[in-house]
Amino acid sequence: MTEKKILIVEDDKNIAFYAEEMILKLGYKVAGIAASGEDAVKLIEQCDPDIILMDITINGNIDGIETALIVKKKFNIPVIFMTSHSDDKTIQKAKIAEPYGYLVKPFEIKELKGTLQIAIYKKEADDKLKESERWYKSILCSISDGVIVIDQFQNIKFVNNVAEKLLGYSTEELIGENFNDKLIILPDTSSEGLVVFSKEAEIKGKPSEFNDKILVNKSGGHVFVEEKRSIIRNEAGDITGKVITISDISKRRNAQLQAIYSKDFYLNILEKFPVLIWRTNKNGEFNYFNSKWSEYTGNKLDSLIFKGWYDGIHTEDKNKFINLFESSFTKKEKFDTELRILRNDNVYHWFIFAGNPFNDIDGNFGGFIGACFDITKRKLMEDELKLAKDVSESSNNVKRTIISNVSHEIRTPLNGIMGLTDLLLDSKLDEEQTEFMEMIKQCGLTLLDLLNNLLDFSKLEDGKELLNIAPFNLSQIVDEIIQPYKIQLKRTQVDVILEIDETLPEILIGDGRKIKQIINNLVSNAVKFTEHGTISINVKLEKTYEHRNNGTQNKLLHFIVSDTGLGIPEEKLDIIFENFTQIDGSFTRKYSGTGLGLAIVKQLVEFMNGKIWVESIVGHGSHFHFVLELESAKNTINEKNVMIY
Repeated sequence: MTEKKILIVEDDKNIAFYAEEMILKLGYKVAGIAASGEDAVKLIEQCDPDIILMDITINGNIDGIETALIVKKKFNIPVIFMTSHSDDKTIQKAKIAEPYGYLVKPFEIKELKGTLQIAIYKKEADDKLKESERWYKSILCSISDGVIVIDQFQNIKFVNNVAEKLLGYSTEELIGENFNDKLIILPDTSSEGLVVFSKEAEIKGKPSEFNDKILVNKSGGHVFVEEKRSIIRNEAGDITGKVITISDISKRRNAQLQAIYSKDFYLNILEKFPVLIWRTNKNGEFNYFNSKWSEYTGNKLDSLIFKGWYDGIHTEDKNKFINLFESSFTKKEKFDTELRILRNDNVYHWFIFAGNPFNDIDGNFGGFIGACFDITKRKLMEDELKLAKDVSESSNNVKRTIISNVSHEIRTPLNGIMGLTDLLLDSKLDEEQTEFMEMIKQCGLTLLDLLNNLLDFSKLEDGKELLNIAPFNLSQIVDEIIQPYKIQLKRTQVDVILEIDETLPEILIGDGRKIKQIINNLVSNAVKFTEHGTISINVKLEKTYEHRNNGTQNKLLHFIVSDTGLGIPEEKLDIIFENFTQIDGSFTRKYSGTGLGLAIVKQLVEFMNGKIWVESIVGHGSHFHFVLELESAKNTINEKNVMIY
C-alpha cells in the first residue's frame, strides 16, 4: 500500500512546520504546504494529495471552509479542519463542508494519528459505498428485462435502457411523465390491468403477474411481453411507488423472469451488501438488519430488532456505544465508533460502527442508517505493533543503561590519565617524548569526546535531558566556541567568519548551553573536514512574534554553519543525522568519530522545537541550517557583528 500524501494548508509557518514534522513521523508524505486557499487549489492540481489538513481561518480571498467546498466539488479529497476555536458556532459553520475530522490547535501527534486514520478509513468506506451504488445501478441497466419505477402519482421516476428500447422512448421522454400515457398493452381494452394492483398484491406486498401481453411501442410496433409489478412501501406501510419489470418473451417465452423486486426496492438492494447494515426509525428503534447480521451472529433477524442486538455488544463497549448513539440521534448528527460484537462462534470481533441520519420521501427525519465494518485484523496488527514497540523499548532501555554505566566507569580512570599526561608535558622531555605525550593526550581527548557523545546520546534517548531556560549572550557563546580552534585554524589556513544579524537583541532567553553544544558540534565537524578555505557561522532573524499580554517578543532565528570542505554525497543527505552514521568507513579511519555528533545535534534542535537540515555538494562544502524560536530581551547588539579569525 502506497504512503498517503498529505497537503498542509496553514498560514502560520510554525504550525505548518510542526504539522509537517508530525506527519513525517507518522510515516506519511507531505505533498506540500500552502498558506492560502488559492495556493492550496493550485497545489492540489500539481501534487494530487490524498488528504488535506486545512486551517479554517487562513489568509487570502477565501477562508478554509470556502476552500474545502471547492476541494469537495472539484477534487473529492478528504479535508480535516484545524482550528484554534472549538466552539459550536465554528463547528456548525464548518459542517457545510462535510469535513472528515477536526483538530483543535495545538494538537498532539496521537490526536493527529487517530484523526488521519479515521479520515482514511472513512474515505475508503465512502468510495466503496459509491462503487457499490454504481455497481447496482449498472446491474439494473444491464439486465435483460425492462425496468420502470413509478411513484404514488403514477409518474415515471426511473427506466433502464431495455425499457427504453421496448417502449421506443428515450429516458428524457419518459422521466416525469405519467405511466398510463406511455404504456399501451393489448389485447386488454385499457391499461387498467397493468397499472392497478390487485387487492391481494397491495395487502401482501407480493408481485402481481400479467403474462402473455402485447406491448404497443412508440412507433406502433407490437412486442410480446411478460410483466411483473411490485409495491414499494415506506416505514408506515403506505404505498409510495411501484416497480414494473417487462420481459421480452418473443425470444425467450419459457425463461424465468429475472430480478423480482420485493415490496421495498432499496432494502432489497441493501440485502446484497457484504457488510452489516442496520436502520432505525424516527424514534431511534432498530427496525432493520440485513441478512449479514444473521450470518454473523447466528441469531434470527427478528431477535435483533429494537435493542435485541445489544446482547451481542461486549460489556466494556456497551455503555459507551449507547451514550454516543443517543447523543448523535438527539442531535441528528452522523457518528462512528469502534466496538466489539459477538460472532456465532462466541468470538468477539472489532467493528467500526458508523451511522448517518436520513430523511423520508417527504423530506422529514426518518431515522438513522448505517453499516458495521470488520476491523479485527487491523486491531490485531495494532496489538502486534504495540508488543513489538514494548520489546524494542525494553531492549533500548538496557542498551542505554549499559552505555551510561560504562561511560561513567571509563571517565574516572581517563581523567587520571589526562591529568598525568598534562603533568608529564610540563616536565623536562626531549622532542620525541613530547611528541609521544601529545599523541597520548590527543587520543585521550578523542576518547573523552566519544564518552561525552555517548552520555549525551544516552540522556536524550532516556528523556532525562531538561531545558535550562535562562538569559544568555549569543555573541559571547559563539566567541567561546571559536577561541579553542584559533591555533588549529592558523595551522590549517582556514578563516572563520562570524556574522550575527545586528537587529538581534544582545540578550536572548533560552538554553544557551545546548545552543552552544549544537554550534560547537557543527563547527567541530567543519574544522575536521575543511583543510583550506572558510568556515562561516551566520545567525539571521527570520521573524518576530509579538505577545500583547506580557509585552515580550519571540524571535525565530536561522543559524547557518557553512564550510568549504569535503562535502557530503547526495545519497547520504537523508541519513546523515541518523545515529552512528558516517559518510563511509574511510572517513572514520582518517578523521575519527562515532557518527553520534550530528544525531545529537538533531535531537537537541528538535528537543527545543526547532528544525535542522543540510545542503551539500561533494568537493564544494556543506551548509548546515537550523531554526529556533527564542524569547528576547529588548537590548540590541550595538557593535559590528562580523568577526574574522
